[in-house]
Amino acid sequence: VNSNDKVFSVLPNFYKHFEKDKIAGEMKYKSKILLLFQKVDGVDLCLFCMYVQEYDKDCGAPNTRRTYLSYLDSVRYFKPEGITAYGGDKNGRGDSLRTVVYQELIMGYLQYLKDRGFTSMYIW
Repeated sequence: VNSNDKVFSVLPNFYKHFEKDKIAGEMKYKSKILLLFQKVDGVDLCLFCMYVQEYDKDCGAPNTRRTYLSYLDSVRYFKPEGITAYGGDKNGRGDSLRTVVYQELIMGYLQYLKDRGFTSMYIW
């Protein structure tokens, strides 16, 4: 939904401490927000939100080809409710359709990162 180019400036004391490791003083990254909306009773509801920072191949160490997941949230208004994905087990127990949709969004994003050459995603 949103993608902005940003620059992270390393704090002076931190930089001084790790200068011997040749870290960059500034690191360019993309700040992205991914959202899932669903129209419920005529109203667009935001059901899922994910904030990430992507440091690509051009970023210096230690963030080269790294992504940071800084915020992840979802709400329970997904429709239809009460449906078990894939039919569940013999007793009908299993993950809700909502859970599976949210997991697919995250897994799809991870595949997108992998296809672009990213090597790691950290949750913080």
